[in-house]
Amino acid sequence: MPVLKLKRRSRMVNFRLSEEEYEKLASVCRSRGARSVSEFARKAVLGIADLEDVPAEPPEWGRKIECRVEELAREVKRLNEAVDEVRRKDRA
Repeated sequence: MPVLKLKRRSRMVNFRLSEEEYEKLASVCRSRGARSVSEFARKAVLGIADLEDVPAEPPEWGRKIECRVEELAREVKRLNEAVDEVRRKDRA
């Protein structure tokens, strides 16, 4: 039976988590059947990052979405202020 040859991993990436964050991560790892937190984190990062082509800036659609979200946030704020004004008038 052939033995699989795995790529040797020699580089390390570190980041810190709070105790609560780590416990949540460990719980997800267990529920997904990962062998370790490191394996899960590596697969998650590599799964969402195309390491060959990481853009320096968000793509144009990303900027459009950001602008739209900001616009909607302003509109929600304006509507909340209008509702508050109506409530103040009703109390008077």
